[in-house]
Amino acid sequence: MITYEESFKLNDSVVLAYSSIVPDWLALKDEVLKDFIYEDFFVKAEYDLANIEDALKKKAKREFHTYQKIINNNLNYIPSEKEEWIAEHEVKIESAIHDYLIVSTTHYYCLGAVRGTASDYHVTEITYRIFDVRKKIKVNLYDVVNPSINWNQLIRSGTDRTLFRTGRFKGVNIKVDYNKDTTVEKIPEPPSFYFNKEKIYFLYPALDLIDSERCAVLEIFKNFNDMKSYFSMEFKKRMGIE
Repeated sequence: MITYEESFKLNDSVVLAYSSIVPDWLALKDEVLKDFIYEDFFVKAEYDLANIEDALKKKAKREFHTYQKIINNNLNYIPSEKEEWIAEHEVKIESAIHDYLIVSTTHYYCLGAVRGTASDYHVTEITYRIFDVRKKIKVNLYDVVNPSINWNQLIRSGTDRTLFRTGRFKGVNIKVDYNKDTTVEKIPEPPSFYFNKEKIYFLYPALDLIDSERCAVLEIFKNFNDMKSYFSMEFKKRMGIE
């Protein structure tokens, strides 16, 4: 793994602790695959450690300027006690299944907090990207499921199997009745998705679907057996779904 950490002084009372962790696949010979792995923060250049670290440093600077604006927009917020705000970024190779490479990107923000204590404000953003190693292309949602799928109907169809994700933690199982507990009239398509050997997961920001005290992520999952009629023929063949 390649790690970059930096601390920024936002004012006399607030410090931003920034960290970024990305895979060390610099020796990989497949340039298309490397572009895919590093695309979320890296403008293509020669792939070496110095360039990756420079890209992570620039990303850290952008985070600093973002939080500097937050401080300024709040009339130069100065708390009575010193605070350490946290911004974490991680790119992780989650799995490789039947020549599908699954990569996650997590952004975790904690404002108004001292590390290890309860905070005033958490934000978790998780996205997944999938790469077809055989075809050397990104896999989109509708490469896997039928474009005519009715998301509102599917998500409300009796499932209460949901992971509640905050930060870089694995998440906890919660029960949600999506016929009763949602805050929206119509559930849209998921902003992100991924799968393992047995299940497919649809990701939504928690605040977009339910009442939540945290800006977390819902991972609504279904077994392949429950999704057979929705999957594309190519995906079923590749994954051995009968």
